[in-house]
Amino acid sequence: MLTIVAIIPLTVTVFTSRPFPKTIFPLTDPEIYQINERRSYYRSAALGRLTENKLTFLLYKYQKNFFQGLDPNFYFFANHPRERPGIKETEKFSWLFLIPFLVGLYWQFKQKFFWGFGYFILVLGAISFFQDFDRFVICLFPFIFLSIILGIWKIFKWVS
Repeated sequence: MLTIVAIIPLTVTVFTSRPFPKTIFPLTDPEIYQINERRSYYRSAALGRLTENKLTFLLYKYQKNFFQGLDPNFYFFANHPRERPGIKETEKFSWLFLIPFLVGLYWQFKQKFFWGFGYFILVLGAISFFQDFDRFVICLFPFIFLSIILGIWKIFKWVS
């Protein structure tokens, strides 16, 4: 009940304040051009504005960032330069740590150690909102470090 009492005035303040807050994802020039092209198909300006659908562009950017963050290739290998033009790709971890990482993931899943997965998904969901996703990837490193350390520990335990 207390949270509802706190959220309602905050929501009213945000939506009634002038000027409106800027968007998290600014539209790029090609996206603005595509929206204007879509508007030009209709004679009436009101009908063109109705079909502009800027939310689609924002959801696409969020989806792209989220699933890029789920890709192990993004952390253990450097992508090909043509996959993401304009971004210098670097590997975040050596590819030798991929096996301990996967063993650590398996061990966490087998032992029902789900708070690490929850942390990863929660933080990944939050940082996927930002345009410069690569700057915030460091927030995901604690989970990756934990998985690598657990994987190395399990491998040494199996070997000895």
